[in-house]
Amino acid sequence: MDKVTFTRWQYLNGKCTHRQYYAQYVTPEVTGEVLNRWSRETLLASFQEDNFFNSLITPLRLWGEIPLPKDTDSKMRRRGDYLTLTGRVCICKEAAQQIVGEENGRE
Repeated sequence: MDKVTFTRWQYLNGKCTHRQYYAQYVTPEVTGEVLNRWSRETLLASFQEDNFFNSLITPLRLWGEIPLPKDTDSKMRRRGDYLTLTGRVCICKEAAQQIVGEENGRE
């Protein structure tokens, strides 16, 4: 089954949520890189403190340092976007949301 994709226009015009838009760029490699940076336990603790991971446990600058697959920018460009530091952080935080969701038995 093909994965649903969303364009930047659809995201900006409310046709999909922030999570839906950035989730399409999360791959097993991204999830692995997030878990290389922080343990599941650290992510869970950070999520409980602030469900956007904006805590001292997970400083914002560290999210931007997480490597993404080389084709992330080209995928984003095909959808009317391009990779920025903000986009990188959003993709990595979405991967963390998915990790926490798996731990909590939800998506």
